Amino acid sequence: MILEAEITPALSPRQFLEISRLVEKLGFDRLGVSDVLGYPDSFVLQALSLKVTRNIKIGSLVSNPFTRHPALLASSFATLAELSGDRCYLGLGVGASLEKIGIRAQKPVRALKEAVQTIRALISGKEVNTKGVFSFERFKLLRPIGTPEIIIGTRSHKIAKLAGEIADGVVLGARFTSKEYLSELLKCVKMGARKAKRKPSELFVAPRLTLCCSKDGELARKSVKPYVAHYYSVVGRLNPEYEQSVAQKLERLLKKVDDWYFSPSAIWPREMYELVDEEMVDKFAIAGTPEQCAQRVLQILEKTEFNGVSFNIAPVRRGDYFLGLKETLLSIGVKTLILWRTVLG
Repeated sequence: MILEAEITPALSPRQFLEISRLVEKLGFDRLGVSDVLGYPDSFVLQALSLKVTRNIKIGSLVSNPFTRHPALLASSFATLAELSGDRCYLGLGVGASLEKIGIRAQKPVRALKEAVQTIRALISGKEVNTKGVFSFERFKLLRPIGTPEIIIGTRSHKIAKLAGEIADGVVLGARFTSKEYLSELLKCVKMGARKAKRKPSELFVAPRLTLCCSKDGELARKSVKPYVAHYYSVVGRLNPEYEQSVAQKLERLLKKVDDWYFSPSAIWPREMYELVDEEMVDKFAIAGTPEQCAQRVLQILEKTEFNGVSFNIAPVRRGDYFLGLKETLLSIGVKTLILWRTVLG
């Protein structure tokens, strides 16, 4: 069982490096660095983190070929591979909130497929001449170094199928933690793998679970409610108990806070905390005491075919984003990670 921690870099570089060292010290296998518009640069932080760690794999989770052209992504990966001895991976998706900078993600499935194929060709040293969503004319890298492990992050059925066909792995960012729904996305990955005559078991396949943990379980559950409010408004219809009136109220409240749901500076209306009840928290996140979190993860992943889990680390809200991230990580601790490995295989 491969364990991955995804960190949103709403931090100073020094703070992020401390978090990177902690993630490795606790025993995670992989560190994903979110690539968020307007936030500290994911690839710079990846390079810095690779220099202060020894064994953990580090990559973007996820970048996209619209804000970062495939030629740039290939060059960035090759640089990281040379720096780290290939201890890196490249996470790709179709992007989020691109309209804020005037970008429209056209033909996302085709664009992602072209990007993966082009990046692999460039890093292998090939000259690329193509015309499609992205066009190249006799283009090649100066220093094509490394073997790209490409991970696709998605909650789309179509892109999950594409990931099974062309990627080395997939992180299923379903947000909704239903075992049945996650299994449905996993079936799409398998369909893609069979189409390409690949063995699904050879891919890294993991659900993305938002995790907030503290000895103060009540505070952890309250801290994750902005995440849950966003997830419910986006994918809440997947839940049989979905209430459209609640979703509409949450959407209105979310619009009042013109910021990301994980923003450390956002101040959320009290009404949002009242609308997101305990049942909703359990269906869209993993939150509470270490014991509660461990039990919930095991319930979701036991008797499934996932060979990994990607934890989107949410901070305990105590007024300091950095300390809140550390609290979640330290509360989970080494013992819990060992338990998950032992039970899940």
